[in-house]
Amino acid sequence: MPLIHRKKPAPAPAPAPAPAPALDAPVKKTPTFTGSSKKQMKRAQEMVAETGTDPVIFMLRVVAGLPVECPVMGPNGQVVLDATGKPQLTTMLPSIAMRIDAAKAVSPYIHSRLVSTQVTGANDGPIGIQIPTDAILKDPDMSARLSELALLVAQHGPQDEVLD
Repeated sequence: MPLIHRKKPAPAPAPAPAPAPALDAPVKKTPTFTGSSKKQMKRAQEMVAETGTDPVIFMLRVVAGLPVECPVMGPNGQVVLDATGKPQLTTMLPSIAMRIDAAKAVSPYIHSRLVSTQVTGANDGPIGIQIPTDAILKDPDMSARLSELALLVAQHGPQDEVLD
């Protein structure tokens, strides 16, 4: 049986390079935070001061359902800029889904988390209280008050609130 030699297919032509963006087109960059956490926090605070918008206050406005200003988005998903190069803004009411998401995001900054802690004595036993009886018996005023307390507890029981 004779061997059949096939030619290798020609390589696919290289894709044409993407056209370069126009030099006068404004470029919208997302701020990046690099460096130490102190530098990041300082830069974030500077951005808040520059824009005059506090993120927590903005989120609370969304949670309340108040109108908020948002940038206009073009069909390609990019922010539409005006003639001065600033984003065009529009006013909108947040949807219920946006309000719920904002409430979830802002709640850690408004309410502290509840943490349960079990308090026990030594070796997970009951808590022991030591009363310095010698110091109480040496002070006549403290001794008289302790006697009154013992009489009240004996008469009314420990559950009654009789002390003022």
